[in-house]
This record gives sequence, C-alpha cells and structure tokens, in this order.
Amino acid sequence: MEASRWLVRRNSLAKFLVYAAIFGLAVTASAQSRLKVYEEHSGVMEFSGEMIARPMLREQLLAQVGAKNADRLLSRARSVVKGMTLRYYRETDEYILRIPFGFDENSLSSYLMGLGGFQYVEPNYICYPVLTPNDPMYGSQWWLPKIEAARAWDRYTGQSSVVAAICDTGCDLGHQDLAGRYVSGYNSADDLPQSLGGQVGNLHPHGTHVAGIVGAIGNNGVGVSGVNWNVSIMPVRVSNQTSGSSSYEFLTRGARWAAENGAKVINTSYSGVSGATIGTTGTYIRSLGALYFYAAGNDGANLSGFDHADVVVVGATDSGDARAGFSAYGLAVDVFAPGVDVLSTIPGNDYAAWSGTSMATPVACGIAGLLWSANPNLTSLEVEQFLSTGCDDLGPPGNDVDWGWGRVNAYRTLAQGVAQIKQNPSTGNYYERVTVPGNASSASNAAQSRSVYGVAGHLATITSAAENQWILANLDGDYLRGHWLGGYQPFGSPEPAGNWRWVTSEPWSYTNWNPGEPNNAGGNEDWLEYWISGTLGGWNDAASTSVSRSTGTGYVVEYPVPAPVMLSGTVSLQDYLGSTSGVPVTVLLKQGSTVIASYSTTTTAGGNWSVVTPWKGNYRILVKASHWLAGFYGVVNLWTSNVPGIVTSLVNGDVNGDNSVDIADYALLSGDWGMGTIGDLNGDGDTDIGDFAILSARFGLDGDE
Repeated sequence: MEASRWLVRRNSLAKFLVYAAIFGLAVTASAQSRLKVYEEHSGVMEFSGEMIARPMLREQLLAQVGAKNADRLLSRARSVVKGMTLRYYRETDEYILRIPFGFDENSLSSYLMGLGGFQYVEPNYICYPVLTPNDPMYGSQWWLPKIEAARAWDRYTGQSSVVAAICDTGCDLGHQDLAGRYVSGYNSADDLPQSLGGQVGNLHPHGTHVAGIVGAIGNNGVGVSGVNWNVSIMPVRVSNQTSGSSSYEFLTRGARWAAENGAKVINTSYSGVSGATIGTTGTYIRSLGALYFYAAGNDGANLSGFDHADVVVVGATDSGDARAGFSAYGLAVDVFAPGVDVLSTIPGNDYAAWSGTSMATPVACGIAGLLWSANPNLTSLEVEQFLSTGCDDLGPPGNDVDWGWGRVNAYRTLAQGVAQIKQNPSTGNYYERVTVPGNASSASNAAQSRSVYGVAGHLATITSAAENQWILANLDGDYLRGHWLGGYQPFGSPEPAGNWRWVTSEPWSYTNWNPGEPNNAGGNEDWLEYWISGTLGGWNDAASTSVSRSTGTGYVVEYPVPAPVMLSGTVSLQDYLGSTSGVPVTVLLKQGSTVIASYSTTTTAGGNWSVVTPWKGNYRILVKASHWLAGFYGVVNLWTSNVPGIVTSLVNGDVNGDNSVDIADYALLSGDWGMGTIGDLNGDGDTDIGDFAILSARFGLDGDE
C-alpha cells in the first residue's frame, strides 16, 4: 500500500476513535479491522464532499438486538445526521449528507457506522460514463448476429408501449435513427422533468450512443439497428457537465424517476456499480415492476465482494466471445454482452464504434425490453430469469463467478419468454417448447423430468400431419427450428431406409422429412429434429451428440395427461340449522404439507358437492366449508376414474376462515351481534347466544392440515 494512502487510512481511523470516545462507543480491535476504506480514482470515481447514509431496516435490527435497542439505535442514527442532512429520499430512506468540518469520507463513514444503526454510509461518488472510444464507423454491427437478433426479430421487433430509460449524458433528440421514438424525460441533476423545462439533450455523445444500441429504428434504410426497433426511449439526463460526470444521487434519482414514470427497463452505463445505493435503488425499481441495468465497469476488477440482488450487472465480451480485457467480472456480474467495437448512433446523424461495458449494458437492456414487448404479463423477476437462462453459457454450466450466466442471446431469451404449455384438443395431450440447448440425451432426460398435472413428459412423438401442424401453429413455429423430437434410430443404422422409431414405441406411421432427408450426412445421424433450414416443420436427422446454433437448440415435450376426473362427496355440517344448499366449500389436494390444487364450489341440496380436476397421482383430500374447520378425508389416487363418496363431518366455529377457533372468532362474533351476517354459525338468521355457545364449545380446536 502506498505510504500516503496508509496515512489517510491511519488518520481516518484515529479520528473515528476520538469521536467514538466522545460519544461513548465501544470499539474493539476486530471492529477496527473491518472498517471499509473508501478511495477515489480520477476520471472514474471521485469524492464529491457528500455522503449517502441509509439506516438499517428495523426488522434487521430486531433479530440482532431486540425491539428496545433496535428503536434506540434507529432513533440515534436519524438524530445524529439531522444537522448534516442536505436532502432526504423517502422512497429509499437515504440521506444525502454534507461532510462536517474535521471529518473526511472515511472518518465520517466509520463514525456513523459505529453507531450501529446504519446499513451503509458511503461517498456520494462522482461517477463517469464507462467507454473506450474507437474510430467513427469502425467495423459493423457484428454483435447483432452474435446475439441472434435476426431470429428474434422474425417474430418480435418491439412495441412502443415498452419504455426504456437511458440514464446518461442526454440524447440527440433529432437523430435520424432515434427521432420519433422519444417520450418525455427528466433532468435529474436539476430535478426537473422535460415537460417543465428540464434539459435532456446531449451534452456528451455517450448517451446517444447508448440509446442507439437499445433502440435505433430498424428496417428504415438508414444507419444502424438497435436491439429493440420500436421501443420508446426516455432520455434521463443525469449530468450538466460536459464530461458527463454525475453523482450517485443524480444517477439513482434519475433511475427512480424513470421507474415511477413508466419505464420498464432502465439503463445506467456509468462507473460506481459497487455502491450500496445502487442495490437499494434496484430493489425500489423492482418494487415498481421495472428492471435496473448497470455497467460492470472497465477496470477489469473482480467484483466478488458484493452482489446486488435486484440489479442486472453487465460485463463485456468481444466478437470471439472472450471476455473483453477491460471488463470487470466476478460474483456481482450477472450476464455479459457484446461490448467491443459496437457501432451505434452519435450526435449529428452520425455513427461510431465504441467499446466498454457502457455498450454491453444497453444490449442486455434492449433484449429485456424486447421480451417485455412480446410478453407484457411477465414480472421483472421472470424477465431477468429468461434473460439469464437464455444466455449462451461460456463457462461452467449455469451461473458461475467468471461468466455469470453467460453472454446474452436475444433469440433464446425471447423463445423462452413467450413459450407456453398448451393442450391439443384433438389428442388431449399437452405440449411445450423448451428452448434450452443440449444434446438429444440431455433433452430426453430433461423432458422426462418435467411434468404437467403430475404426469411426466417425454420428447414429442408426432403421428399425423394434423399433430405436426398443430405444434407449429401453437408453439411459435419459427422458434421450433433445431429442436429435438422423440424419434430415433439405433446408432449406425443405414440411410435412407434406417430403422426409425418413437421413444414411446408408438407406430412410425407418419413422416415429414425435408427433401433429401434422412441422409446420415454428418455420419451416424441417429436422432430426429425440426430442421433449421427448409420448410418450417420439416424433419431432419442429426447426430444425437450435436449442440450448435442449428441443432440441439431446444426440444419439444409432450405430456400424455388423461382426461380430467370428478371428485364428489357430501359435507355434514355440525351444529347447523340452515339450508345445506349453497354453502361455500373448498376442496384441497395436498402432497405432504404442500397444497397442489384448491377448488372452490358450493353445495347442492343435502350438502353435496363436486369438482373436476386434471391432476394425476396420489393426493390427500381435505374439505373445508365457509365457517367450519377443514376435515381430512383420506388419500386417493387420481388417474382415469372419477372418485365419488367423499364424506366429511365438519366442526363449526371458524368465523374468520383461518382453520382455527380462537379469540379472533370471538371478536368477529361480538361485532356481528344481532345482525346475523358472518356470525350466524347455526343458520337461524341471527347472531345470538346460540352462536356463542357453539363457538365456546369448540374453542381452541384447529382444523385438519
């Protein structure tokens, strides 16, 4: 460590110890060793003379110190910053603090954290755009084929209803490849919406370049294409400096405003990803149903000291799918995206190829927006999940420290995100397209591990032209190319005759080979797939070990679910004088303590009820009526036969429906005295002493679980 840096740290620690003594703090040697040291790096992250402090959540403190001490610590924390608070943000419970005389960034953080009531106290860093510029118009848009954008665009090119916020240096509002896509934005440095005069125009080309990667207009015969041709772009200018520099406060204020004003995906291509305030902002943004993207940084750092649960942190790759030499990596980095020589828009109707995690982040952000336009019903968690599992895995299988989930793939993300399980009304079977790459063996095993209504699947067997056409029409036919089916032949069989069969042993009675197939062109092509080329829905033979962009891109699962069956029975309603017709009943199917399915119905005369279920297998059956405790009937096997005769005798007294007779039921009964609504347990039309007698007799009982 440099001597000067050591002196800063020593002096900061000394100041903390002095203030700790003044305020009666007990500081142990181990606590001293854990003090975090903040540093600044010119042009990357610089001190601003301000701090960001966030008190701990009360529930976090409760588990550590109990209610009395938790309240005392939080009260002291908020009180001590009162005199140094410049601004407060209620939505994230963050204070922007001036640094008092005699303190610096480290000593103030150490002092406040030592009080025990703060989650973090960190510098309100000045951050910078993270890019490494190259010559204008260098290269081409190599990255679009790399993420298989064209295959995604075959079905979806975006919707203007999805808004992508560019929290950056402003945008060229008149650029030929962006004009017409903008919605009203915000200047977070001035805290002023564009509609009220806030300036969002470009003061540095970085923001326009990022905007073009997300949403440059496609197929317009001009310039370049963005990932998302039709997305609406919300310019959020986070700086009024020609350098583009901004503070944590302005970056996060802009991102929050964007989410509060309709943005679904929010891009910040700046330094400073490690800040705790970035994670807090991501959590707030997710609570509004949006998703926050942040650049990993261009310092090549290993970011394994933190992991923001609600921020998608993006690293950069080159055209060879190697990690860019400048890109950060590590536990905090979720996905990678092309970030070297990325051609995009710059002010003045011009274009340039730049490099940086600044460029990679809007690639990932644009794909997420494209998915949301294709399936608006997805949650932010689901969008992030499909973006992650849709990656081309470049490291060990799954999420790893070096590569996260891998390099983003627009086609696979879209294919997964729009997939649905659908039932073929002609066969009664269910089908699913799973766009996850693998060889035929892994696909077959994965298909058998999946289930619908308790029935395991298998790779699809297609025995008629009608079935083949139904699959194409209902499982996003364009995305089915290269997907495994359940046909195979013994390894080494000759072609064209072969010895083809289905995994289910059904007759090989129908084929839809593309011209010239099967042909063993690759040598021992022993498994069936939808061909990547030729007529959509045509078949091709392929080596079962193949995994490429044309073979093994996914698989089709068939679930042979028998027809639904009926459950029916009778409830005996204890202590009840009223009509047994029209009583609300809930029928639960459970395995262990897990509720697999719940059905609501009402009784007919005599307390009879019936429900229909598609679930198959062995289930525990419980029946609950409105203000009666649940009763366990037994374990039944559901497959092809109806199950009649489910008779249960139910205990009265559960006024609030929580499956327990307790003091809460007394309270409700008392409040309904004389009215005869929810408290009329015996069905005589009134809430009176008779109902209290029933409840008293059953007090303390719980229903079956």
